[in-house]
Amino acid sequence: MYDANGCTEALPQSHTITDEEAIQEEKNKAFDLRQIVSLNAEAGDVVIIHSKLLHGGRENRSTRERNLVVIQLGVNTDTFLHWNAERFSGLTREAILEEQYSNACL
Repeated sequence: MYDANGCTEALPQSHTITDEEAIQEEKNKAFDLRQIVSLNAEAGDVVIIHSKLLHGGRENRSTRERNLVVIQLGVNTDTFLHWNAERFSGLTREAILEEQYSNACL
């Protein structure tokens, strides 16, 4: 994967902030998107991403296909979060984080 065919991009160190900080930074649009890096990878390379690292793929602007395999590992207490509504519950990432935060404070 490379820039033209929509390689994964990531915001370095974004996995180190707490969920509460992530909610606030998202609401305030405080993430410094100028720090985003492209994770270019050749055939056979492996990219391992922490589940809390802010990351995503860009549009494939090339004529080449973007073939990849995604394997996700986690413990059964982890929650899988999406920017858009989660397809099973219909909840947004923010709603899931706020629900987790409010339950943690009980």
